[in-house]
Amino acid sequence: MNLRPTPSEERWLTLSRRLRRSPRVIPFAAHSGGWRTANLPSRCTFFVLGLVAAGMIAIITGRLWPTGAVVVAGLVSLAIAEWLIVRRRHFGSGIEEAFEVAGLAMLAYECWTHVGPSESAGASLLGTALAIAGIRLLNPLFTTLAVLTFLLALKAPALIEGLLCYGVGLAALAAGAYRFRRPSHDLVLDSLVVVMPLAGYLWSASPHNLWSPADYLHAHLSVWLVPLCSVLFAAVALTTDSQACHSRRGSSSGAASCCLSR
Repeated sequence: MNLRPTPSEERWLTLSRRLRRSPRVIPFAAHSGGWRTANLPSRCTFFVLGLVAAGMIAIITGRLWPTGAVVVAGLVSLAIAEWLIVRRRHFGSGIEEAFEVAGLAMLAYECWTHVGPSESAGASLLGTALAIAGIRLLNPLFTTLAVLTFLLALKAPALIEGLLCYGVGLAALAAGAYRFRRPSHDLVLDSLVVVMPLAGYLWSASPHNLWSPADYLHAHLSVWLVPLCSVLFAAVALTTDSQACHSRRGSSSGAASCCLSR
């Protein structure tokens, strides 16, 4: 019983998705292990339908079991998601992702109601649910949202939150130097590299600085950190990308591998 595709099967599924071919046709069928996937429009459609179905399950369980309805609905949604993955072999199809994240979110909400109406606790529980879903499904969107939610739970000053976002982005950029067997691991790092600097800027910049120019001649160091961090991150990203391209050009695969890897 396979809980997810092997790295080789995942690479073939990714290739079939990029070429807009079904993984059940030759030559993909011989290497994809019978796993099913969907392109981006179909994936988004199935995700929305899965959320609607999970919501209907919550409504039905609320009518049948008023006490503990959220827990029952969450467990049923998780069971459906795991059935779709393990038995029906869905990976990145959208519908199993919707059931998985909806079930975990329901369980997180139930835990939050017992912990107490604390925004920090709610954000931590939601971040945990998103992190579990991201790791289980190898989903870069859920993983990135989990990181942002955990940062929200810290309740730190805006400047500290922004610097932490840049730090996570730099860590993801450094981790991108390693070769991963799964394309989903690269997508997770790419998502963090793109989203975290933007989140860091929006977090650290005050509303005044966002909509009107700041007086940098009379500003404090905290105001200068907003543009300096963005420039520093961009410089590090350009340097890292340039070094990666040069190393690939020097390899036996030639310059074409540098372009195809993007």
